Amino acid sequence: MGNLRSARPSTIAAALLACAAFALTGCSSTGDAGATPAPTRTATPTTAASTTDSDDPVMDDVDTSAAAVCGRLSMLTTISLNASTGHSRGELSDAQYEALLASVRFGYERLVSTDPTMATAVDYTQRYLEDHPAPATGPAIDETTADWDLVGRTLVTACRDAGSSIVADAQYGG
Repeated sequence: MGNLRSARPSTIAAALLACAAFALTGCSSTGDAGATPAPTRTATPTTAASTTDSDDPVMDDVDTSAAAVCGRLSMLTTISLNASTGHSRGELSDAQYEALLASVRFGYERLVSTDPTMATAVDYTQRYLEDHPAPATGPAIDETTADWDLVGRTLVTACRDAGSSIVADAQYGG
């Protein structure tokens, strides 16, 4: 299999994108990729039934606990961190970077939690994304703004308050 550091950045980017897409949406046995509508979310779900009552059978089995959501946030943070660093180092093209950030945005847009603290933070994040739609070209999330930094801090705080954490695995050291 080889050393991760010796792998081509484009291969790693493609693998991260594929993992993110699979982890966030699951797979469908119907073979109609992309045909399943995105799940609808409630503003602040309070029971598991409120988050699993969707038209998407994959979403019916999604763990919406704080620990699971913080784990997904760790994955999204890892993808975002490595995409930004790889792009700034010239190891990822603009297209690769933009594709990775689009997958990260996709993940944030589909988060759901039954933990009240997490649900509030997730709703805040999704309202931010609704108010700041992805541009037609360029990165889907502008990670350089103070507003996006506040979104991140809100999610980190919610995870900590729920007894969990967000951890990023940096490919480039640090």
